[in-house]
Amino acid sequence: MCRNRLIVFLIALPLLASCSGMGVKIDVGVMRVQPSGNLALEVGIGGGAPSITSNNDINEDLGIADELDSPYARVELDLGLLYLTGSGFRVKYQGTGQLNAAFGNIPANTPVETDMDLQVYKLALTLDLIDIGPVRISPGLAADVILSDTTVTAVGFAFQEALDGTIPVPMLFLQAEVDLKIVDLVLDVGWLDASYSSFSGEILDVEALVRVQPLGPLQIFVGYRAVSLDITGEQDGDSGRIDLEFKGWVAGLGLHF
Repeated sequence: MCRNRLIVFLIALPLLASCSGMGVKIDVGVMRVQPSGNLALEVGIGGGAPSITSNNDINEDLGIADELDSPYARVELDLGLLYLTGSGFRVKYQGTGQLNAAFGNIPANTPVETDMDLQVYKLALTLDLIDIGPVRISPGLAADVILSDTTVTAVGFAFQEALDGTIPVPMLFLQAEVDLKIVDLVLDVGWLDASYSSFSGEILDVEALVRVQPLGPLQIFVGYRAVSLDITGEQDGDSGRIDLEFKGWVAGLGLHF
């Protein structure tokens, strides 16, 4: 049902743009993701962050591949003085490894199967502070929403631990664009180091795109996305940490109206 609604929304966007006069850019492609970093989970230590010795490297210890292909999508809406941007990608992989440190109730040195499913969505609202000729500079606010459904299972045992849930991370945000009609250059930078709700940590999200618009509404794009997450949270008396980096090239096709 949600997928059908999304398809209807994307089909309706050009019609809405023509009726309201707003500008729309839609990009769909593939991101070649290089995931790296650590995950940690300690049970029953409520109120404190997991120790350094509890970290497990997602590539070496949890068996996640160091390069993955992910679907990528981005939508931009020019609302006049306001500019709305949304983008996202998904890292999904199943692998096997051997824990370097305990992960929740699973002891260190245990062979494990890891099922990682992380979705990262960015939504930003900016104000066109400078909009002169082809140059636009727009500060504003944004949020990265991380949806985690990651489980680690001990091979041959009934032990299973999970890092799952939805983590909204607000950010200060700046978008810069140079639109030369045929070539369009865009840079997004979002950052925050703060505590909120039951989570604390730092996030840096940088996204750069080069679009070429050869004919009519068609556009071809290539770019680079880097997201660095260092988030510690507490749930049901257990403490977990996501200290991950996702970076890689993106490319695909799009439309502008």
